[in-house]
Amino acid sequence: MRNYIAGAAILALSLVSGIGSAAADCTPSREFKTLKPGVLTISAQTYRPYSIVESDGTVSGIDGELLKEIARRECLKIEAVIVDAAAALNYVQTGKADVTVGDWYRTKARSEVMNMTDPLYLDQMGIVSKDGASKLSDLEGKVVGTLQSNLWVPDLKKLYGAKLRLYPVVANVQQDLKNGRIDAYVESYSIAIIAAQSGEIDGFKAAVAEPDERVVSSTLPGQGAFPLNKENPTLLEVMNANIAELHKNGFIEKLLVKYGLDASAAKTGEPRWM
Repeated sequence: MRNYIAGAAILALSLVSGIGSAAADCTPSREFKTLKPGVLTISAQTYRPYSIVESDGTVSGIDGELLKEIARRECLKIEAVIVDAAAALNYVQTGKADVTVGDWYRTKARSEVMNMTDPLYLDQMGIVSKDGASKLSDLEGKVVGTLQSNLWVPDLKKLYGAKLRLYPVVANVQQDLKNGRIDAYVESYSIAIIAAQSGEIDGFKAAVAEPDERVVSSTLPGQGAFPLNKENPTLLEVMNANIAELHKNGFIEKLLVKYGLDASAAKTGEPRWM
């Protein structure tokens, strides 16, 4: 879940790499500018499954592959500037990168200092339990854990009362789940899937939480998008046109499934601010 604004100073640059090359006979959809002519500069860090910095400095993951496809369509090469997560947005805001990656929410605060593309996917709420519960109502009367920083904490407090336990880090939640101190925990589905893929929750199941009107985050999950520099509105138009096409032809849905997420996350609904 990427619902913070990086305001810290730019951290150390560790690697710059070029990815791919624009075909000589390629024609972009329209004229637009990037920081470097013919190049899309990305500030990147690893935040699985959305952004994965590979050992050779290239960027994969859902956002990485989306940008590679857009760059291919628009005759651009990609240069990835590898930074700390706290610096990723700062690079875009200060004009040192065209775009950044990693499940950045469409928030009103961000829209005031950067352009945010139309939504790419939903950051769905997930439930981890022994029996694969998918309804928040199934957890009523049980002991439920979640991180104290999650957006849904106030709603879950109303729903579960004293049965809700808050944790500073996900490792502590997982440990209590395995030890039987809690019956289930609520977390971003993408984070739960990464935990399942890495064997951290063996013996337990992760499921997308079904919408429950009592918990806003289950009915209106965060919409992930690409942050862009505020001074380049034409790039925003080009990106949005490509995103619309990649939704329409199923590219984004297939990409989500490839990385273990639910296809329904591609059904973002209309763009909205958090």
